[in-house]
Amino acid sequence: MSTRTDLRDSTAQVALDLLKAFGEQAYLSDHGGASVTLWIDPGDENKGESDMLSVEAEGAERTFFIPKQTSFPPPNGLQVHGAEFTWPTTASYKWQVIGYTADSTGAGYLVRVRRTQGTALGSR
Repeated sequence: MSTRTDLRDSTAQVALDLLKAFGEQAYLSDHGGASVTLWIDPGDENKGESDMLSVEAEGAERTFFIPKQTSFPPPNGLQVHGAEFTWPTTASYKWQVIGYTADSTGAGYLVRVRRTQGTALGSR
């Protein structure tokens, strides 16, 4: 292995260890397949509609950071407009993948998602 590959893999492992200690889990289902549990950093939310009652609005977007881990990335790649995350795992929020890119070190991915189902007042 090259030094670059070793550094990338070490960075991914450190990120994964930190998320296991302080991060959150999400379920990923790719085109209706069996879902897998991943450690993620959900990032900040960008809301697409006004939020007059401090209730999460439909159309909200986030960028999840997902370090390389046993079940991610999928062997055939992540399907844009077909893969869906459930996060947080204690609620029924569904997030559709709208784009992704490798982070600057190659140790993980920045996955852009848009909420497709559920609100803070309950699922639809």
